[in-house]
Amino acid sequence: MAPDQQQAHELQEAGTRIQDQVGKYGGARAAALAWLVAFLQEHVATYSAGDWQNRWWETLRFCRDGGLGPEEPRLSNLRSVTRSLPGRLAGPYDPIRLYPGPADREWMEGLQGVWLTNVQHYVTGGEVPTGDQPVNFKVQKGTPGMVVTVPNDDAAFAYQLIHLLAEFGPRLGQCRYCTTIYLAGRSDKLYCAAVCQAMQYKRAHPKTQGAKTRKPTVKGKTKPTLNKRGKRHGTKR
Repeated sequence: MAPDQQQAHELQEAGTRIQDQVGKYGGARAAALAWLVAFLQEHVATYSAGDWQNRWWETLRFCRDGGLGPEEPRLSNLRSVTRSLPGRLAGPYDPIRLYPGPADREWMEGLQGVWLTNVQHYVTGGEVPTGDQPVNFKVQKGTPGMVVTVPNDDAAFAYQLIHLLAEFGPRLGQCRYCTTIYLAGRSDKLYCAAVCQAMQYKRAHPKTQGAKTRKPTVKGKTKPTLNKRGKRHGTKR
């Protein structure tokens, strides 16, 4: 398989993984946001070799189209996100290696650190800006949508993230028990999983240690005790 063909295959498979839970979340864009918040709460250092490579491709795919399939409408009428190289525009397969390296690990660690902090701030009622990321918008009469040009994948990642937060951010919550950020199906959900709800209930309602009581025998009578001679207390020798 030629390098550009292998790259196209890897990006396609990455999109399939991003959309793996589309049925659970009710749509492609919601599933993309669910993947995003899960990715931000992971840490590159904990990945196995296979997971590390998969996340790298998934992150690259997310930067290009938010992890949406070709049949899905683009975010905010977006037609495409184009990356720039020095002196020219980058093509869809340029420049990407087929395997991640140390610089890619540092890049993804930076994304997770910066954007997790921003999303946590958003969930608690704060604002999330794109910062100083340069983005250029272009529209043309007779052509639907708009073309966005960004200089690098950092700006593309920020652009996709901001649009998903704008559309589905109100469905994000933070678990009361484990503080995990999750995408909820309804706004009044307080826990990321049923087990966290059960653990929070136990935390709020601790069991008290009651006084020990003697177990009754038949008909409510207690079993008599024996003295040192093996006879019942209160009996004659």
